[in-house]
Amino acid sequence: MTGQSRGDDHSTDPLFELEREIQQLKGDGAAHATLNQALGIMVALGHVSPDKGQRVLREVAQQARLPLASVAELVLHWARAGEIPAEIRPHFEEALGQHGPPQTPGSSIPPGSG
Repeated sequence: MTGQSRGDDHSTDPLFELEREIQQLKGDGAAHATLNQALGIMVALGHVSPDKGQRVLREVAQQARLPLASVAELVLHWARAGEIPAEIRPHFEEALGQHGPPQTPGSSIPPGSG
């Protein structure tokens, strides 16, 4: 019973800690990849520089009160579906209006009138 009494306590088990760290890094890697893809989409579809694309993503996340990873997922949806989801569209239009071209791609607002 010497080693068995702590068998359920994984908090001090180095192997358990290593496995948890590996899972966290895998999750972080996937989130990082999603953010990179979203940034590339912002550059291509939003017609902004990478720096401005990053600012747009952060501003939209703050304005919409969403995690940055969720905003990145919505940008990926934008690229796949061809439209920005309605709940976040005004935030993108505002941020791209400040940092990007005069028209959000797919917007009904003609260039030069925004």
